[in-house]
Amino acid sequence: MYFLRKRKVRFLQISNSSIACYDPAETDQLKKFIVATGLLNHIWQSWNQFWRAYWIAYIIGGQDLQNRKIVPLCSNLSEPEALYYLLTLIGKKKKDSMGSIRSSHEESVTWGNLKTIQDLAAQIQSLSPTSNVSNALNAASLFQQSGQF
Repeated sequence: MYFLRKRKVRFLQISNSSIACYDPAETDQLKKFIVATGLLNHIWQSWNQFWRAYWIAYIIGGQDLQNRKIVPLCSNLSEPEALYYLLTLIGKKKKDSMGSIRSSHEESVTWGNLKTIQDLAAQIQSLSPTSNVSNALNAASLFQQSGQF
C-alpha cells in the first residue's frame, strides 16, 4: 500500500537536507558545480519517485496526501502490472495486451515531468471522475503558470 503523505514528507526531507549540504561560500568552482549537480539530481530523483508512487496508489490503492483511503482503479493488479497500465494510459506501451514491467528501465517515462503529470491526471480523472487527482492538475497548472517547468 502506498502512503502518499509519507512519500511527500520524505521528498521534503531529502530536498531540505540536500539544500543544507550546499555551501554557496565554497571557492572551488568545480567542487561547487559538482556538489550542486549531485544535489539537484538527488532532488529530481526523489521528485520522480514521489510521482511514480502517486500514480501507482491511484491504480492499486493507498492513502492520499490527507491520509484518506484511495479507491483504486484496478486493485487486482500487481505493481509491475499497474506500471504497465499507467504507461498504456499515456501511450508509452501498447493497450492491446496486459503486460507488466520487469525493470525500471522499461518504464521509459519521467514520472515528475509536467506533461506526464498532466496526461496521467487527465486520463485517471476521465476513468474515475470521483478520484482526487484534480489536485495534481491544479499543482501542474501552478507550475506551468509560474514558468517553473
